[in-house]
Amino acid sequence: MLEPAIRLLDTAAMLTAGQIRAARAWLGWKQAELAEASGVALQTVKFIEQGRTEDPRSSSLDKIEAAFRTHGLEFFDGNSPLPPGGPGVRLRDASPDTKGGEP
Repeated sequence: MLEPAIRLLDTAAMLTAGQIRAARAWLGWKQAELAEASGVALQTVKFIEQGRTEDPRSSSLDKIEAAFRTHGLEFFDGNSPLPPGGPGVRLRDASPDTKGGEP
């Protein structure tokens, strides 16, 4: 079964239900915790993750993504050369290299 793709209006990237579930797992959140952190109704979170809504509101998706970004996660689509393998979620590098100079 293919993951339903969710189009974000402010970017060409796709946020999938699988990415949302993976991000929740990374943080150890239940759906209720995501709903609380994002300000999105629990039923909406459930429907998005289950693919039961064809066209979720962009405001709901923006809030969900913002909640994850606040906790250091970022999403990438399958068109990015790194990391390979399709859409996913990863921990954002919060500590850029401050050594200076070339490696």
